[in-house]
Amino acid sequence: FLKITAITIRSVLLNLIFFSSFAGCSGPLGIEGGIVSNQQITASSTHRALFGLQKWYPYYARLNKKGLVNAWTAAENDRWPWIQVTDGKKMRVTGVITQGAKRIGSPEYVKSYKIAYSNDGKVWTMYKVKGTKEDMVFRGNVDNNTPYANSFTPPIKAQYVRLYPQVCRRHCTLRMEVNSCQNDQELFCSKNCES
Repeated sequence: FLKITAITIRSVLLNLIFFSSFAGCSGPLGIEGGIVSNQQITASSTHRALFGLQKWYPYYARLNKKGLVNAWTAAENDRWPWIQVTDGKKMRVTGVITQGAKRIGSPEYVKSYKIAYSNDGKVWTMYKVKGTKEDMVFRGNVDNNTPYANSFTPPIKAQYVRLYPQVCRRHCTLRMEVNSCQNDQELFCSKNCES
């Protein structure tokens, strides 16, 4: 998402140039809409409740999903949880939208997270703070229902994108969407991306 704010004529011109350079890069990959299949969304673990009858699968992590079980939740004993998405081919990822959910009537959500990306699902690169070797920690949600978007500039080019929750309210519970470029001519980052 891009917000254009006019402060001076110079900033308007720069913002318009930026907007035109990244036009077509704000579309959803299709997690929410079901274009991304259940098999393309995987995670380190799945929370099971009610003696294993209620399962909070990774493919429930679809933005705005409704229902009693409407999000992914990591298992309680998962010390390093993650959830990942693949498009089956290299994609230009421009950002992530996250959202929490309620479980047993209590709000749960991811307050902050890190992002990693891979071209083979085996070797992963962490998204870095610009000009450093420090992993970027992205702000997450402040409640269980309001979506929060983070953008990657430049976009990441990868086949897999993995989200590592860092701080969670109660349990690591998540609904999400990945934004990606629809235009092959866009600028992107495929190695050592920084923000």
